[in-house]
Amino acid sequence: MIKLLKSLPARCWFISLGLFLATLAAAHFFPSEILTASAKLAALPFLICTVVFFSYLGFKATCNPIGLIAIITMLVAIAYWQASWTILCVGLAFLGLSGLIHLFQRQLKDTGRELSLSEKKYWYWVNEFADGRSSILPKKTRS
Repeated sequence: MIKLLKSLPARCWFISLGLFLATLAAAHFFPSEILTASAKLAALPFLICTVVFFSYLGFKATCNPIGLIAIITMLVAIAYWQASWTILCVGLAFLGLSGLIHLFQRQLKDTGRELSLSEKKYWYWVNEFADGRSSILPKKTRS
């Protein structure tokens, strides 16, 4: 969980949340049209970062059955609450896509085929850099 909170999507989400709350508080305590407009403008990156961050969490949660059940239950509850089949369909499409990616990744590992250098860099970035490491290059060994 700590790795997920240190990841790039989480950091962007926390920064955009702080920016949004700061501009919202400034617009509330010092009413002016400029501050109100800036609060409305700060809401846009916050919404985009929210979608990206929770999609990332959903993708990581589908690695295990408990996370998959939790995500599906959440989607059904939101779809029922909003009376929207669109939310349920989009969520299930996302889960299907992430499931296909995990299936492809598992089958690629099971074939015993050697990965090319570009494939190794890609999977290293997917599994390590996106989880919160600061560099896409491996750390130097200390001798």
